[in-house]
Amino acid sequence: MNTSSSSHVAEQDWFTRAHVRITRPYETGTPLGTSHRFMKDEELELVQWGRAGEEVDRSTWWSGFEVDSAFIVPADDLEVLSVIEEKSPWTTS
Repeated sequence: MNTSSSSHVAEQDWFTRAHVRITRPYETGTPLGTSHRFMKDEELELVQWGRAGEEVDRSTWWSGFEVDSAFIVPADDLEVLSVIEEKSPWTTS
């Protein structure tokens, strides 16, 4: 699975929900002011998503779909252990 940024525009709304492992300690916060420190080797479920017509960006993972309350973790700071559920940004012919 490619976790880096892509320069392609999504053909449809998409998402990926995955079981991940944090690879280094990382502190983050939400726009609402809540902070959290993820610890190395911590395992959790995170998501990526995007809208049709927007560039597919896989450079970050989110703790949820609610933008104001989700924690954001850079893709470089985690390892994807397994994909739980996924809808591709690309349509199939």
